[in-house]
Amino acid sequence: KVTSDSVHIITKRTLFWVLPIVKKMRISDIKDVRAKRTSTNQTGNKRTNTYYKIVAYDQGREKLTLAEGIEGMGTANKAVEEIKRAFNIT
Repeated sequence: KVTSDSVHIITKRTLFWVLPIVKKMRISDIKDVRAKRTSTNQTGNKRTNTYYKIVAYDQGREKLTLAEGIEGMGTANKAVEEIKRAFNIT
């Protein structure tokens, strides 16, 4: 789950369905948001699915995963653009 308090982007994840992990990054510190390929799988002999995650990088190259499991480069790039527009990241 990804939320914002207007100062930070906050991610809440659960490790092994038990241990909650909360990370946050100041929106003003975000330098870049990118789609990164995470995996591919092939079904049959023709169709290949490629999956991406969306990662935000700050000035010190710390990173925060905002989304994962996005199928296709076009969808991932559209998600990146929407995130950049929503948080006014250039």
